[in-house]
Amino acid sequence: MFLSLLAPELIVLWALKQWFAARQIAKKYSKYGWTKTHGHFLIMGGFALSEDGKSITRSKEPSSEATCLLEFLIQHKYIEITEDEIIAKSKSDFLTKFIAVGQTTWFIVQCIARKAEGLVVIDLEIVTVAFALLNIATYALWWNKPQRVRYPVKIDYCRRHAKSEVKIAKDRSISTRAWTSFTDWIKEPWGDLIRDLWPVRVIIFLLRGTFKFGYNVVNLFNGKDYYHTGLESNSPILYPIVITLFLIFGGVHCIPWNSTFPTHTEQILWRVSAVTVTAFPLLWFPWLGVVRFLADHHTSRTPIILITYPMDMLISPLPLVYIWARITLIVIAFTELRELPPSAYQTVDWARFIPHI
Repeated sequence: MFLSLLAPELIVLWALKQWFAARQIAKKYSKYGWTKTHGHFLIMGGFALSEDGKSITRSKEPSSEATCLLEFLIQHKYIEITEDEIIAKSKSDFLTKFIAVGQTTWFIVQCIARKAEGLVVIDLEIVTVAFALLNIATYALWWNKPQRVRYPVKIDYCRRHAKSEVKIAKDRSISTRAWTSFTDWIKEPWGDLIRDLWPVRVIIFLLRGTFKFGYNVVNLFNGKDYYHTGLESNSPILYPIVITLFLIFGGVHCIPWNSTFPTHTEQILWRVSAVTVTAFPLLWFPWLGVVRFLADHHTSRTPIILITYPMDMLISPLPLVYIWARITLIVIAFTELRELPPSAYQTVDWARFIPHI
């Protein structure tokens, strides 16, 4: 809830990364009948290796045809579950998703119609439209993802030969736990710089409770051991898409730029906050790209932190400034309710938009 209010774009980014990963998994294991639903189920911790159940006797080590432990388990029928069986475990079905997306779309249509008819669209509706657009994007990315599955599918797998390089931990989930992967994603672009960007550390600490759940994890996308699938969790177009979403989300808040506010101070605060939210990705993500480029091509003995330190001091407060702007927009949207113009209470005359005789 905390993250959804202050940084809803991160939810979409998280969903986008999961969608790319699930698509890669489905593509690689399509010959075994796997779909994006299997990929999402795997990523969210749907399969867990267990040594508590009855041991399965096998006489051979992972075959050379299996590129990783996951493929070995699929090949040898340790993992046998259909898409329909996974969907049956989900607490959300097609109808539920359709209704949710339908309600969100209908709200956006109403706001557009109000604007077209010359009625006032209040700031709270603008904020809600911005959230609604990201909500639709999230639903689209998670359309094939099972929702609120409480228990993973246990895989009884016993390592019988000590020479095997496959190390199985008790109830070890073949997935990436959300918190672990989220912090890895945060640290990935600038590595050790995370220790020096104190605003980012504060934000991560506050968000830790949001993501702390699940089993011990096996990272499928990073590493060189037998758990590693050889797939990449990112895509070259990932961050351009994210920046575009950030710009759209912030740009929606600029719509009431010339609207009437209860006070001039609130109007100025709204404008400054809207510009801050919109401009944030244009400053933050390019800098992350620069730092990552320097980290990948750094050959000097001078620590990279000394090279980037001056700019870090300017850029590192941006997340806190962004959060301040988000809170300001939400507060002003609610305080405006104390003094609404008469047209804010009028409804849309749909007869003007719907063809009729």
